[in-house]
Amino acid sequence: MIYILVPTFARVEQTKKFLQSIDSSIDTDYLILIIDDHPEKVSFKNIDQNSKLKIITSEKELWWVGSINLGIKSVINEYHLKDEDIVVFANNDVQMDKKSFNLLHKEIKKNLNQIVHPRTFDHDGYEVSSGAKILSYFPYITTHPKNFVQKKSLIDMGTARFLMMSGKVLKKVGDINNDLVQYGGDNDFTLSAKRLHKIYSYILKDAKCLL
Repeated sequence: MIYILVPTFARVEQTKKFLQSIDSSIDTDYLILIIDDHPEKVSFKNIDQNSKLKIITSEKELWWVGSINLGIKSVINEYHLKDEDIVVFANNDVQMDKKSFNLLHKEIKKNLNQIVHPRTFDHDGYEVSSGAKILSYFPYITTHPKNFVQKKSLIDMGTARFLMMSGKVLKKVGDINNDLVQYGGDNDFTLSAKRLHKIYSYILKDAKCLL
């Protein structure tokens, strides 16, 4: 099973476009879990649920980190996540295509002990950061792999526009640090995976998402 965790705060039309792109990109069984953190629950009220889409509503404001952690708790405890399952942290402002999804999926199936992300492009075709490699902590220097030639590029800190991993990896790494609240949770997750569990993150050259 493929589980896609999508925190939302309004932007319903953007979420609908994301859902359409997922529906056209995945041929196998999947479940999208939208975590609606808006106080008026606009996603819950305006998007129809079905067998491939469930919406979780927060009881209090959770922000991004809390929303993702609620989704993680749900797939592990309610859906009984298996090691071979696939989990994606996704933003609702991206769109995927079938070729890119299949490349990510195939890469994870080849090695369950890694995390992967597509390259990210805006609507003008400009490539933006999908993650960073730390070159130095003192002074703090990073590089953001773009337009690289190798099949995949190693990073220390990944973004969560479409961050894919196995259930095995998610259960090892666990929740994101709640103290981060809104920003840096995706970076912290991938950095913790590397530091604590020797699980490495990569950007795939030929997989792309549209921002």
